[in-house]
Amino acid sequence: MGDFENFEDEKQYELDNIWENYPSDFIFKSSKDHKEKVHKKILSLHSPIWKGMITSKNSPEYKSGCLVLEDVKLTSMKGLVHYLYDQHYEWMRLNFNARPRYFADLWNLAENYQVKNMKAAVKSEFRAFTEPDSGEKYEDEPWRYARDAVDVVCKARDFPDELWLEMVKEWAKFRSNCQPSEREEVEKIVNSHAAFARAVRDEAARGGY
Repeated sequence: MGDFENFEDEKQYELDNIWENYPSDFIFKSSKDHKEKVHKKILSLHSPIWKGMITSKNSPEYKSGCLVLEDVKLTSMKGLVHYLYDQHYEWMRLNFNARPRYFADLWNLAENYQVKNMKAAVKSEFRAFTEPDSGEKYEDEPWRYARDAVDVVCKARDFPDELWLEMVKEWAKFRSNCQPSEREEVEKIVNSHAAFARAVRDEAARGGY
């Protein structure tokens, strides 16, 4: 780590220095040719995989100054760049049906490129989207937001197991501790998808909820 006590301190120093002194020198590109400009210094700081790509003179990325993120949507690529530069991406503005893919893309990028601390950040944001008492409500139907969030995740294909389990754990805890007045609606949501209902009940039994 050198002169810094932790990763966050070093990251903040580099971010401040980058904005003041250096133009971007690398590009993320989607398979549909959308582009996002980034800095090699920031990529090297966040990921040993990226560091190897941009420092090895034999790598395609070193020669092209570009990394193609296959099958990653533009919104997900923007979310990645916002994370790297310590900015918040407004995923809540995304269509409900687009949110599972967004979180799955970011999780897979964090895993594939070993991006420091990113999986924890994605998990936290995903929990804010799917937890039963997220604070997001519709006035006309208070439980519709929670029901819709569970529904789109349960219908998503190739969704990361760890994020799925995070949602299951939150609902297993909430189901066991909810108020009697909430019980009927909670059961409706849990039972809306058979696989989700089984997973929630299994988790409740395992965790002693």
